Amino acid sequence: MRVIPVINTISRAVVEDMEIEGYLIPKGWKVSANLAEVHQIKDMLDIDISNDHKSMRLLENCPFGLGNRMCLGYKFANFELTVWLMCILSKYSIAVTKSQRVPFLFHHVAVQAAFTSKARNV
Repeated sequence: MRVIPVINTISRAVVEDMEIEGYLIPKGWKVSANLAEVHQIKDMLDIDISNDHKSMRLLENCPFGLGNRMCLGYKFANFELTVWLMCILSKYSIAVTKSQRVPFLFHHVAVQAAFTSKARNV
């Protein structure tokens, strides 16, 4: 997560009656979250936010959002990953040791690889 989020507040409509720490929030109410505050508090609520990605359906986990609400940092994060990958590829030789086709949403391929450091010519 960022130290300081680009957007500091988000609002959402409550789609069903819910209770949080003894407070009833009725369906239809608007709820706002101060993201800057949430980023600073480590143990605000005892809520498990871990995800089991294997059990998620298509579009259930979109960390950068979609459409008009897509995160401003999406392109930058994508660029950072590309630079990181280029650094890895320039320093290591990669050999595929095993691969298999995995039927998951789209046809993906699971790959196991061995990394060996490239000799540097000085």
